[in-house]
Amino acid sequence: MTERRRTHISVAGLRARGWTPRMVRRFLGEPDLLRPHPSVRSAPPLRLYAVERVEAAERGDAFRAVSAAAARRSARTWTAVRRGLREPPGRWASGENPLGAAGGTADDQDVVHRPPEESP
Repeated sequence: MTERRRTHISVAGLRARGWTPRMVRRFLGEPDLLRPHPSVRSAPPLRLYAVERVEAAERGDAFRAVSAAAARRSARTWTAVRRGLREPPGRWASGENPLGAAGGTADDQDVVHRPPEESP
């Protein structure tokens, strides 16, 4: 049984490999093939890039530097998201109103809610 080797990679495949949209534009430019979307006819066509071109770009020093920087940014973002899910913001935990005494919305202040008056 012969193994079929992929000849093209979609943008989704590039994303799975760590590419960002800006990296695709910078290092690959225009796609090698445009194909209709397989399940949604009204969707934009799939942009496909030749595997050889993708692998050549990934071997370049410029790509490695940009990719490493993107990975660091992504890791910092996910760390901040996880931290925000675990801990309330510091000023809120201390009971201080983060909007200050004069600012804020009605939800931040003592408001008496009365039922609407009945019309005669």
